[in-house]
Amino acid sequence: MLREDFIPVIVYDGISETIVKKGIPDKHLLGKLPFEVRGFLNTFDTVFISGSCEGGLKKVEEAGLIDEAIFIYLFSEDRNFVKKNLMQVRKNTKYALLPVFSHIETEDKADLLLDGIYRGFSGELVDSAAQIWNILFACDPIVYPENTPEFRKILYIRYLYSRGIEEERPYLNRLSKYAFSWYIAHTFLGVHEEGGEFDELELLRQMRVLQSEIADKTSLCPSCAHYNLIFKEVCPNCRSIRIEIKEFLHHYSCGYIGPIDEFIQGDKLVCPKCHEELKHIGVDYDKTMEQYYCSDCHSSFTEPDISITCANCSKEWKPEDVVTKYVYNYFITPYGKTVAAEGKLPLSLPEEVSKILGTVSYDVFRFFLNKYLGLVKRYPTHRFCLLGITLEINESVYSLQPVKLRKIIKSILEVIRDNLRETDVVSFVENKYILILLAESTDDGVLVVKNRIDKLITQIITKNNVEELIKFTTATVCVPSQEKPSEPEELINKLMQQL
Repeated sequence: MLREDFIPVIVYDGISETIVKKGIPDKHLLGKLPFEVRGFLNTFDTVFISGSCEGGLKKVEEAGLIDEAIFIYLFSEDRNFVKKNLMQVRKNTKYALLPVFSHIETEDKADLLLDGIYRGFSGELVDSAAQIWNILFACDPIVYPENTPEFRKILYIRYLYSRGIEEERPYLNRLSKYAFSWYIAHTFLGVHEEGGEFDELELLRQMRVLQSEIADKTSLCPSCAHYNLIFKEVCPNCRSIRIEIKEFLHHYSCGYIGPIDEFIQGDKLVCPKCHEELKHIGVDYDKTMEQYYCSDCHSSFTEPDISITCANCSKEWKPEDVVTKYVYNYFITPYGKTVAAEGKLPLSLPEEVSKILGTVSYDVFRFFLNKYLGLVKRYPTHRFCLLGITLEINESVYSLQPVKLRKIIKSILEVIRDNLRETDVVSFVENKYILILLAESTDDGVLVVKNRIDKLITQIITKNNVEELIKFTTATVCVPSQEKPSEPEELINKLMQQL
């Protein structure tokens, strides 16, 4: 049970000012409040009653009592009022973990951010708040500065942990670039773009804070990674969209085959080639299988081509170019609960690599590699190389020296970045392989880059005496100077075998 000197914040849309009640409530105050709210006044020594969460919490903070603010109760019959104030709390890093209860449901995804629905004061409400605080009081302080991405990640994991939420599922969202969003993650992680929380969730999965299972999949533009794709059937000959399925006739005598409307003359069928009248099916002519017919180039065909246009960037693609991405249900792991309690994240090598080298997903990397392989096959004078770098960190030792090792890792990644061109494509896979596609590069040129990176990284590791903590290797494969694999996977496997 919570102590009576803890302070509830009651948000009631029937008033505009903020009222601080201490001791026994007066008749003037009682007259302003509905019956369901009066129970709070009789139970707690101090109650802040406000017309908005923002105003009420500000007053509590100004009074120097924010540490005693124990829960928020939203009293209103207006669902939009409840949702608006709920979001104000959850998106504010100072108050995000406060228990929040409501008089009514929002009938929206926002209900995921409520800790319960109560039609007024009750002991059960107070017990629910106490249960949450028992978990939060046992947690260590968060080690990161407020409003940093790391701080928000801990808030998100700690919210799941303190509420006993084991799983977060995606939901369809037309505003998201991936067509899916994760409501709690989007609210807590501070991402501005709808669906932007997917990348943050994947980083937490790679840290083993979350685990995942496939929930659905979406198709994305290879250029802008947006789901808003328009699929069109087009003529294989001229790419026109003016195609339709028509019935075709075959005239036995002259062998002409064409759409039935070419044969129709009034109430007769007349061959447009030899002008003979067709009277009896099976004797003069027969009907062939239905085919597509193009009104622009007059060609006929059994199957149309599929053209895909991205409504976001207007680029056109073939079906085989489109990137398929799985979306996941996410579950907090036992290790994730430890992270929530301790208030600090493990090293996120993918995040560090992405931040400094500007990586793309493996699917996008493979797409570019496939394009360059096709280019080399068609124009043998073109060439490109792959540079692979293995970077392995002893994470058990990292936890003992996180600040020092993070700086060293940053220096290593900056060496790699400073030796690449803006046109080079970088991906990070299996939490240790940095794959780099260097277009229009020669064997000798990429060898110079490799040797320079080898030398500079070795100097950093040796200078800081971390040979046992950080391991790295490099390798290259070039096309067409070396044997040309037919598929991207063959080329990548050949590179990884050298690492």
